[in-house]
Amino acid sequence: MSLERIALSMAAFQVALEASKVQALPRLENAWDEPAWRQTFFVKYCQTLCARSATGSGSAWVDAALACNLVVMHSPEFTRLFRCETGEPMVPSQYCSAL
Repeated sequence: MSLERIALSMAAFQVALEASKVQALPRLENAWDEPAWRQTFFVKYCQTLCARSATGSGSAWVDAALACNLVVMHSPEFTRLFRCETGEPMVPSQYCSAL
């Protein structure tokens, strides 16, 4: 997977995440399970990437899994929602933003 594709994936992810906040936030603000709904966005995002690659070669699936992990791990919101701690594989030493 090229750096250009990763950067594009990160930009697309950030746009989709912000759009989901605008759409869902008013409905979720007082929901008791708000964190679970927010986690669902990350899960569905990665499922979409992996589902698209399932019909391709094995390398397409690896690219999708890599794109998923690289993109979501650079989202501080992911770290907070999934309670990742410093030093864990999904917590980078520095967050990177493509935008």
